[in-house]
Amino acid sequence: MKTILAAVNFSAASHNAALYATELAKAFNAKLILVYACQPIPVPVSDLIVTFTPQQQDEEIMHELKEEAEALDPIGITDIETDYGEGRAGDVISEAVKKWQPDMVITGMKKHGKGIGRLFGSTVTSLIGKLSVPLLVIPQEAAYIPPRFIALATDADLNPKTNPHVTDVLCEIAQEFYSKLYMVRIVKDEVDEAFEMHNRPFRLNGIVRELNPEYVFPHGDNVLKTLNDFVAACDISMLCMIAHQHKIFEHWFFTSNTRAMTFETHVPLLILPEKK
Repeated sequence: MKTILAAVNFSAASHNAALYATELAKAFNAKLILVYACQPIPVPVSDLIVTFTPQQQDEEIMHELKEEAEALDPIGITDIETDYGEGRAGDVISEAVKKWQPDMVITGMKKHGKGIGRLFGSTVTSLIGKLSVPLLVIPQEAAYIPPRFIALATDADLNPKTNPHVTDVLCEIAQEFYSKLYMVRIVKDEVDEAFEMHNRPFRLNGIVRELNPEYVFPHGDNVLKTLNDFVAACDISMLCMIAHQHKIFEHWFFTSNTRAMTFETHVPLLILPEKK
């Protein structure tokens, strides 16, 4: 990876995700781009005095971005650049992806008491399946640790039209950190397990063969709970899922689980786009 883009909004969850992005950038000697989305200041329609002009807003945002960059890397080891745009966060991030051509986008997810809130409202889930690059979602409570154990959860083999580089970032991370890769497929009983073992996802297996993955088939009716139980039991430090884009029922079901998992996961969730 040469370029990593981190979406920030100066919250605790955002800063935690940016710290994770900084550590990955150091590991890969990659450029880090901090991107902030702001809403435009309404134009006054009365004679009221305007105390905060658009120019002052620009200066304040750039000042905060500079302070964030310095806090992330005080001694300047990482090449960090900053950028921001006006508009909805999802649109700003999409435009930043076109501009900077990153290999990965990293964003945070924060919790509010008993409920779970999104870093940019619905931005995280809206980006799933739309970005052309992998999206790494960092839960607010997930401190950076090298991803020694990675689980790739999948429901089926790859479609023949799938981007052949869909797992490139996953493979780079696993190789950089000498990670053990688990290929996880949730099954309901022993009969399903026997069937799955006989019908492993051959195309996907070929792509990740060099990582020598271990196939596991946890039993459970609830996909999210079963995955989280497996993550906890095997000390998984990064969960990975593929965001399918074609309209096949099973894949739509699994993609909805991918979106739901962004709110349930306690470890970083790497979402790989099926198409580039």
